[in-house]
Amino acid sequence: MNRAFAFALPLVLAWTAGAQEAVRATARISFEQVLGAQPRIDFRGTLPAVRWAPDRVHLIVGNEWQEARSGTKVAARPVERAPAAVLEATRAALVGAGLDEGEARILARRGRPAGAEAEWALHGADLWIWRRGGAARRLTTDARAKRIVQCSPTGAYLSFVRDHDLVLVDTAGGEEWAVSTDGSEDLLYGVLDWVYQEEIYGRGNWQGHWWSPSGDAVAFLRLDQSKVKTFVVVDHIVPGKSLDEERHVKPLPMKYPKAGDANPAASLGVALPAERRVQWIDLSRFPDDRLIVHVGFSPKGDRVVFQVQDRIQTWLELCTADPRTGEVTTLLREEAEHGWVNRLEQPHWLADGSFLWLSERTGKRAIEHREADGRLRRALTAAPVVVGDVVRVDEEGTIWFTGHDGRAIDRHLFRVALDGSSGPVRVTREEGTHQTELSADGTLFLDVFSSLASPPSVRLCDADGEVVREFGTAQAPDRERYGYVAPTSFPVKCRDGEELDATLLAPRDLDPARKHPVWVETYSGPDAPSVRNAWSSSVWHQFLVQNGYLVFQVNVRTASGRGQDKTRLCYRRLGLQELADLEDAVAALCANPWADATRVGITGWSYGGTMAALALTHSKAFKLGVAGAGVYDWRLYDTIYTERYMDTPQANPEGYAKNSVIEAAKNLHGHLVLLHGTDDDNVHLQNCMRLVHALQRAGKQFELMLYPTATHGIADPAQSRHMRTLVWRAMQEHLGGE
Repeated sequence: MNRAFAFALPLVLAWTAGAQEAVRATARISFEQVLGAQPRIDFRGTLPAVRWAPDRVHLIVGNEWQEARSGTKVAARPVERAPAAVLEATRAALVGAGLDEGEARILARRGRPAGAEAEWALHGADLWIWRRGGAARRLTTDARAKRIVQCSPTGAYLSFVRDHDLVLVDTAGGEEWAVSTDGSEDLLYGVLDWVYQEEIYGRGNWQGHWWSPSGDAVAFLRLDQSKVKTFVVVDHIVPGKSLDEERHVKPLPMKYPKAGDANPAASLGVALPAERRVQWIDLSRFPDDRLIVHVGFSPKGDRVVFQVQDRIQTWLELCTADPRTGEVTTLLREEAEHGWVNRLEQPHWLADGSFLWLSERTGKRAIEHREADGRLRRALTAAPVVVGDVVRVDEEGTIWFTGHDGRAIDRHLFRVALDGSSGPVRVTREEGTHQTELSADGTLFLDVFSSLASPPSVRLCDADGEVVREFGTAQAPDRERYGYVAPTSFPVKCRDGEELDATLLAPRDLDPARKHPVWVETYSGPDAPSVRNAWSSSVWHQFLVQNGYLVFQVNVRTASGRGQDKTRLCYRRLGLQELADLEDAVAALCANPWADATRVGITGWSYGGTMAALALTHSKAFKLGVAGAGVYDWRLYDTIYTERYMDTPQANPEGYAKNSVIEAAKNLHGHLVLLHGTDDDNVHLQNCMRLVHALQRAGKQFELMLYPTATHGIADPAQSRHMRTLVWRAMQEHLGGE
């Protein structure tokens, strides 16, 4: 074995001995406690209760309002959206409008602001509105389901989706305007389809229409999915029904475009309620299979601001459009020479009409200051700083943002001068993870800090990062009682010289003369690190260490958090670079005499499940793989996610063949355990069944466990315990332990 792969053995042994000396266990974790049995174990502890008051000037410590810097107690200034008197008046108004007492009390508390001291709520299938201190009125009476209810900024209108159509209702008179009338399963207005929701706007976010700041226009997507193929998920157990009540399966058809299939065709419209007309945005110069990946408005509401990408996401254009003519202007274009362009944040508009833009064109996410017409004024950050999120902009001169400055497993708060005269400056100091929240004037921030070696603590800091007040560290007696061992972090060098961030949990009494099994937990999806410099409170990991395991985690280069220039190395070959990095990391660990290269297990869920199965079919470095809900051939996954990284199967057939677990089933090496929820609407059970069939035809033995009614995660506690028990049994059987 090439010793250049190995990290320093004396360093790790010294750390292990130090941990043993610092913490003497008086109890041992049982497997039943891993499953949640009493006494429950808590390695995180409870942080002191400190938060900003609603004015973001004072702090609330416990239940006491205090001056932020001095800690002097001040009179509480409670801010209630609906004080008791208002709730009572609302209840009375709702009862007067015909609701019974119980319904009125519930609905009064569900109220949401609607402008002009008005509240609205959805009760059953219908919308209600009431003015504070005035009458309550039922706005709709059709009893048909309403989704994605939004209130215009002025409270003049409520918008919602009914039967796939976008509808606006005037809150003053109750008059409805059906923006569309031809909505259907194939034609959606103002609501997203499955793939747009899952892969663009965010899982669980089905919102497909957005109000202008002035409330005089609402932009909406029209998604035509008539060419999108239907996939049927089969629910073998109808929830709430006994076998005597229901003996037939329940088909759950869904529009789901798989890689290479037709996507929903997207159009962008603007509904103008005062004119009772729709203006369609002119997208004729974009390809028919375009993706509309962001929609909003300029601060004045006089321009629609949106982002468009090509199907395989190799470019992105930031555009504005006149909401009354549909005429489009392109402000800027991002392109990827080899790779893809991520969906980027919408512009942060400044008072002079210019805007901040988060770009990845250099390979590192950076803040650019651009003119109103999109021309670059100046770049405000550059490598080695990698920007996370802009959290505050003081127009008089300072931008606050999160990110890191080269050590990708950390998270810090930074500031930079808007005019480019200084910075960026890292404000938080200790290496680790800082979760920060600024005061109203930006002179102070609350900082919840932790690292792999430091449990969470909370403090108040000034704008330069100096600690003003310490509130304490999360206390957890279980850490001492059960002999908690903190992970150590170190770099691992790959065969090509690339260094990866890794962590190791090793037994406190590690004997260098004995070999220990290795357990690798991973995700490894694009730009999704597994290793962070933050406190770990996993009871499962501590249990494994007590039973002689080395718990090893690695950030492969494409999931390192170091920037798009690293992430794009997986382009058109998902999984292959990731697996090579995992192999090199395991080789580095097992170059040490106490790590057993013949007993290495790997596990993961979703993309991590893909990696576990890929490792067992494309490598001989792993003896056991536990793969949960993985994609086993990328032709079986959805268009937008897959084609972003792989291009289409038609354009990249060789790439799809090389990383197919199904096509490599005959090469299975080691013992594979497959886990999958039967109702998974994300990574379909079809993936698992195809792999099972291929393994059977290749004469390969493996294990399979299905979880009926489970979707893309195991939510049922009993099923979760079953799964953990199955995994532990497989580990004992194939990897052993102490």
